[in-house]
Amino acid sequence: STFVLEEDFTPGTFTLNAPNLTVNGPARFLGPTTGEFLIRSWTINAEVVVSGDLRIEGNVNFNSALNVAAGKTLRLVGDPSVGPASLTLTNGLINAGTIELTTSNVNYSASLTVTAGTLTNAPGGLIRAAQGFGGSARTLNANLDNQGTVEVAHNLTYSGDFINDGTVNLSAGKTLTVQGTTTWTHRNGGITGSGTLSLANGSTFVLEEDFTPGTFTLNA
Repeated sequence: STFVLEEDFTPGTFTLNAPNLTVNGPARFLGPTTGEFLIRSWTINAEVVVSGDLRIEGNVNFNSALNVAAGKTLRLVGDPSVGPASLTLTNGLINAGTIELTTSNVNYSASLTVTAGTLTNAPGGLIRAAQGFGGSARTLNANLDNQGTVEVAHNLTYSGDFINDGTVNLSAGKTLTVQGTTTWTHRNGGITGSGTLSLANGSTFVLEEDFTPGTFTLNA
């Protein structure tokens, strides 16, 4: 089915059961005003502003601009009812709130992929690989400009170039694994915690500002 937004749409507390739904503009998908709204296996071609909490399950595609407002959460949840959670963005992402990769069951992963443009984690923004039920993978594929905080509370696999102008917190016993050759650019950011940052063979670490390592392990 197709849901056409001729005016901005703000969902309420209801559940919209519409597998494989396509949402088209020209207006924007907003909200919700309260609670957490579930998007399950949709393709959205309208601009999305996360001005309320959104929960992503199944395979979801956003083909227009996406912005997460301060104080709001975009949560990707691997769940037994639909399997792994996979969100693909084709037009970049600005996060001033929280993006969380988690799972409600040990067997189902959560992944976020930005195929074009940059994932900008703005000042005050948080990207969290949450422990959830543990076990399954948390994956982030994007060129990331981190001006906020990236919290690795569960092992996180990352691919893309990384600019750190904020904080990367590596929890004890957890690893941020960067797959493929990457350029990690250090600006005024820091890497905290006692976990591990693992860079692929042949990667480049660029120091635009002085860098003082902490208690983490750098496997490179």
